[in-house]
Amino acid sequence: MNRKLMAGLLGFVVAGLLLGSDFALAHPRQAIGPLPEFELSQTNFERDKEYPILIQNRSCPADKLDFSGAVLVISAGMSVVPNSLVTEPCAISAKIKISKDAPFGKFLLQVFNSSKTHVLGWAEGEVVAKIPGPIPPGLEQPQVDVMWEVMDPKSVEDTFGKRVRSRYYGIEVVIGNNSGYDLQIASVGFALPHTVLKTLKIQSERTGDGRIEWKLPSSGYRIVRAAIEKTQEVGARNRTFFLLDTLGGVAGGSIPFFRNVRPRSNFATIVSIFANPFINGLKQAFPDRTITQFTRLDDLALRNNYIVPNNTQDRKVVFFPKEILRTYFELKINEARERKQKNTGTDSSDFDYPLLQGKKPDEYPPLKVMEALGSLVLVGQEIKYLNRIRVVSENPGLESETKTAPQIKTTPDRFDQGEGVPPNAASDPTKDLKLEGVGLIKADPKAPAGITIKAGEVSSDRSSMNAKISVAETVAPGSYPIEVQTSAGPVKTSITVIRKPNPSSIEAKVNGTTLTVALLLDAAKTGKTVEFKIKGNSLLGGKLQFSDSKGKTIEQGISVSSESETELVLQWKPSKELGNLKESDLKGIYTLKITSEPNGKEGSTAFTL
Repeated sequence: MNRKLMAGLLGFVVAGLLLGSDFALAHPRQAIGPLPEFELSQTNFERDKEYPILIQNRSCPADKLDFSGAVLVISAGMSVVPNSLVTEPCAISAKIKISKDAPFGKFLLQVFNSSKTHVLGWAEGEVVAKIPGPIPPGLEQPQVDVMWEVMDPKSVEDTFGKRVRSRYYGIEVVIGNNSGYDLQIASVGFALPHTVLKTLKIQSERTGDGRIEWKLPSSGYRIVRAAIEKTQEVGARNRTFFLLDTLGGVAGGSIPFFRNVRPRSNFATIVSIFANPFINGLKQAFPDRTITQFTRLDDLALRNNYIVPNNTQDRKVVFFPKEILRTYFELKINEARERKQKNTGTDSSDFDYPLLQGKKPDEYPPLKVMEALGSLVLVGQEIKYLNRIRVVSENPGLESETKTAPQIKTTPDRFDQGEGVPPNAASDPTKDLKLEGVGLIKADPKAPAGITIKAGEVSSDRSSMNAKISVAETVAPGSYPIEVQTSAGPVKTSITVIRKPNPSSIEAKVNGTTLTVALLLDAAKTGKTVEFKIKGNSLLGGKLQFSDSKGKTIEQGISVSSESETELVLQWKPSKELGNLKESDLKGIYTLKITSEPNGKEGSTAFTL
């Protein structure tokens, strides 16, 4: 009986071992540590999506593995799309599907040999809630926008105190960040206009159109805070209460000098009333506002390395010293007053300056201060999201290796309107373009309408591609996405199109009549206005420079009446001095130059009198 029982148990054990061995052959389990780690073209994945992937052996061809018939085994919640697996001598390409309920976190992708007897190697990926990228979904043209205004002086005093109001202009800046990255603001400054520098007789750097420009930073947070600290330390309110507290202490210490009981008691009562309810009541009636001013300054002032998150906007306050513009306003007020006294007339630069006479700098209208400050200059740096770099060391003595997800860049990445367009519209683009990255595939890159890219040869290591590009004249300035096919799927990069003004015709009239030398002399003597109508492409938002027949730049009396991409209307009020010249002096070629912002590309047109 015992023998039969033993035989049965032995047979059961043998059968179990055999079943176990079959299971082990079908699903081998090996330690991951000593196996080679393969390079995975993409490491981050989202739920409910399919991804093309490329698995490469980094040590190939030194230790070439036989990938023919290889099988991929992936974690639960993920699967390999049927008939998508393709093997090469050193790489495997396939599509994997991430299910809706796949667990978040890291997962292993194992490569088995064709018979599934052992593991050739492994790679690691991660399921994330959202894959980070340089451009948020649906955003075609990333941008950073800025609005600003000079605060009302009374608001500055209510918020930061009287000392800050008397020394600084408070400027509220609204920064909107749709760039696709968090934006780190380094500083905010102002480019004083050439009219201010000319009034102050300051010679500075000249821009591309010959105008002088001077960029000045705003005052730092610690400097403005020092003004509030001085108010707290030696301000009239706090100094008064310091003296009252000292007087109360001295009076209290004088009580023992009274010998008679009744006078001593009366004096002590008076001192007690003075030192406690009287002084404390005054402190409540005149509170110390510097504490709340410090809090508001910390909350509202723009500080170094302030970060504006992507797809958000924020309001901050910067400060600019009033003393810098004091001389300018004084000179403009004096010039307007003298011109009015001499009855020589006024011009557009005199607007409301006589109204400022006798006012303090902190009483000037905010719009006039904004005019004097010129253009706001925002200095920032995009904080780009970089995929996590994973450092792997298989053995303690070996050098670490790194891997990153594919990223594509273009060289160059900035193009003018009309650049690379061939003379014959039916022929191929002419401007060279180089694409660099990882796992590039020979396929035509996709670009928006008006931008044509023709792909060329891909390097043997699939890290670069030579191409040709053309940008039509009609493509508006801005940033445009370029989609490039890689072994990991489509990857987006971008190029920037730069404005290039192209005026084609000019029409000059006075009261509807075509401009002549006689009309120009009459306009100068009678104060009439000459109107220029310029037609062409990309005329919006450029800098203007008008030159007379002698090539001399004319700046005074010129204003922009209206502007659009295809039409620009200027008004010129000739000076009276021009009316004293002869007709022969006025005959010649007059030139109008338009310089785009901010790269300095120039277009010009001319007319003859």
